[in-house]
Amino acid sequence: MRKAVQITGAAVIAAVLMTGCGSSGGEKDKETGQPAPTEASKPADAPKDKPAETPAKQVTAADLEGSWTNGGKHGDNSLQSYTFTKSHVVIAGKATCTGQVVDNAQPVTLTMKNCPGHTTGTVKSFDGKSFTVAWDSGTQDKLTKLAGLPAGLPVKPGN
Repeated sequence: MRKAVQITGAAVIAAVLMTGCGSSGGEKDKETGQPAPTEASKPADAPKDKPAETPAKQVTAADLEGSWTNGGKHGDNSLQSYTFTKSHVVIAGKATCTGQVVDNAQPVTLTMKNCPGHTTGTVKSFDGKSFTVAWDSGTQDKLTKLAGLPAGLPVKPGN
């Protein structure tokens, strides 16, 4: 019973804390990760002294460590939370699944076991506060980092 209350409380807190949902599209430049310019959008005479853009940061399993949530913005409006520890991930929502985080190549991939609609996913658009996972099923989950739990939550008796 206590476990159910703890999970429900965490889910409610996550839903209250989270905002926004987004997506990205279009072709990306392989070096910068930025949208590739079209012929119409390229300046005719770009200044020669413009500093070079920094390449996109490579994401590692360590960057993903912690708890993340979709804030109830999944396709069916269900709340999902992702918890990353080292090279493992747990997705909790309508079902709970476990999997591996593979970061030996870019993009980072998530390989889940017995997780309907979430078999293999790739990490997209990571900025440290949020990221998107594109799943092989065609769905995408936009996740936001949970900063920590607010003060005043019930604790186990004796603590």
